[in-house]
Amino acid sequence: MEYAIKVEGLTKYYKDFTLDNVSFAVPKGSIVGFIGENGAGKSTTIKAILNLIQKDAGMVELLGQKDGAGSREVKEQISVIFDECYFPEGLMTEDVNRMMKYTYRNWEPETFRSYCEKFGL
Repeated sequence: MEYAIKVEGLTKYYKDFTLDNVSFAVPKGSIVGFIGENGAGKSTTIKAILNLIQKDAGMVELLGQKDGAGSREVKEQISVIFDECYFPEGLMTEDVNRMMKYTYRNWEPETFRSYCEKFGL
């Protein structure tokens, strides 16, 4: 089986928190929600997968590349939705569509519009 995300033994130490030995795999083609209690380590895990923080131990593979989120090619193939929106208030969906078109080489404006319509945005 091919995996979009593979995490083995991920560990990150902070002064007041340790993400300890996390392992899981997400098959390619899956849509996943990462849920859990506050302070469980969700954000730390995602930041490690995205190569936004340095892990203390373990292995992260993204689209078949170790620490792949460090490469632009891999970043252009993934999507992450955080719990907060970082777009300025007042933007319309078409404004976001226009901005993303210039951010991602493979952005599909019509697909974006269809999802906005499907989800009532």
